[in-house]
This record gives sequence, structure tokens and C-alpha cells, in this order.
Amino acid sequence: MPYFATTANEVEEIIEAEGSFTLQRLKICKLGWDADIDESKEMKAKFIARYMRAVAEPLLKLHFGDDIMDELFQRFADKVAQLLEVKKMEYNNLVISMTKN
Repeated sequence: MPYFATTANEVEEIIEAEGSFTLQRLKICKLGWDADIDESKEMKAKFIARYMRAVAEPLLKLHFGDDIMDELFQRFADKVAQLLEVKKMEYNNLVISMTKN
């Protein structure tokens, strides 16, 4: 699925360029894909695949149909398990405080 996430610098630039708000504070909070659950890599990968499925499945079903969803997300879980062997996966969440000009 196409996905684009802005960087903290891009968010700052957009806020400044738009001009309606003054950025008071911007903080980056890193959260693990696996919610730091204490399980095997395979169980973590299944957990990740389940919550990604909850978000992405309705859109994917519209384009590809219902028949491939189980296999698709099982393959995704397998790929995530491989990735978790070599890298800790994290989401970067931005917490922003602004005041209106």
C-alpha cells in the first residue's frame, strides 16, 4: 500500500509556511510495531499483521476481492517476522503543540 509520512522538519516547515499557527513544541515519540509484547518473533509478526489487516483490509478487498486476504496477510506476517530478525521496527509519532496566531 502506498504510504507517506512526513518528517518532523517537513511538519515544521508546513506549519510555518501556512502561517495560522505558531509551533510551541514538537516531540517525536517512537513506538515499537510490536507494542513491546514479550513473545516470539513469529507471534509479534502475527500481532502486527492483525492490526495492519484491521486497517488495510477494507481498501484491499475493494481492489482484489476477499479470496486472497488470508494468504496476503499470512505472507505479510512472514515478511515481518524476517524483518524483526534483523531490525526493530518503530513508528514515529509526532506530538505537536501550537497556538493560533
